[in-house]
Amino acid sequence: MDTRNDLIPLNAQPLAKVFDDPEAMGRVLTTIEKAALAETADPTTEDGRASIKSLAYKIARSKTALEDVGKPLADAARVKYDAINAIRKTAKDRLNALRDGVRQPVNDWEDAEKERIGALEDRLTAITALREYDRTVNPEHIDAALARLKANEIGDDWQEFADRAAQEVVASLDHLIRLQGEVREAAEREAELEALRAEKLEREAADAERQREAAIAEREKTAAENARKQAEIDAENALEREKDRAAREVQEAENRAAAAKREAADAARHERERIEAEREADEAERRKREANDAHRHDRQETIFKALTRAPVNLSEGDATRVVGAVADKLIPFLHIEY
Repeated sequence: MDTRNDLIPLNAQPLAKVFDDPEAMGRVLTTIEKAALAETADPTTEDGRASIKSLAYKIARSKTALEDVGKPLADAARVKYDAINAIRKTAKDRLNALRDGVRQPVNDWEDAEKERIGALEDRLTAITALREYDRTVNPEHIDAALARLKANEIGDDWQEFADRAAQEVVASLDHLIRLQGEVREAAEREAELEALRAEKLEREAADAERQREAAIAEREKTAAENARKQAEIDAENALEREKDRAAREVQEAENRAAAAKREAADAARHERERIEAEREADEAERRKREANDAHRHDRQETIFKALTRAPVNLSEGDATRVVGAVADKLIPFLHIEY
């Protein structure tokens, strides 16, 4: 190894031994830290920056040197560690299997014992639960439970639970017999009460029926009286309506007669106005025609005189016919301006 760029001459030390001695490794790291922190280069100058970069490179070289020695040692230790763990696992698995195999008969016996005791305890629990029956339980269920208990003989199948089972059966029998009596007494009392309630309901129903019939009769009587009064009121109202209708019809007839009279007067007036308007229109038309005829006659007379005086040598008859032809528009492009 080239030691010119190293902070310490690592190749001069037995580096493999420092990985077995934490204190020796600490001394090596302390030496590197002191050497690095002793540098006082100025990072604002080119030489200072170069010196700092060189120092960082030396630290990296020292780290690489330690890694090159430590990694093979760690790999070798890991191989040895894995071999030891494999041997440990083999021993552990075989001894666990041996232990479980040796204990299995005991486990089987304990499991069977737990199942046997559990089954007996379940039977005891079923007997004990019968003492939770109360008056809300159906009487038929109570009778059935009593029958099952009386038929349940305490034999060898109860094994060590035989004495306890006998005690529980007696206690449950006492409870069910007492409950059965109470339920029967309650049922008898309830039956008596039900009979009394039924009798009371029957009386109340009869009273209600009588009251209902009386109420119906009273309502029918009231309805009949109301119907009679309403009929009288309806008759009076009908008479008043008839009087009003007759009065309205008379008034309407008078109104129609007056309207007819007004319409006739209006029609006569309109007819007189129409005749007068037609007469005035005819008169105006007649005066207009007379005026037009006089005007036409004057114009035609003027034209006739002009023709007779003109050097065209027309007789009065010819002049009259020419004027008539022009007035009747028999000559194209020639007309009289009236």
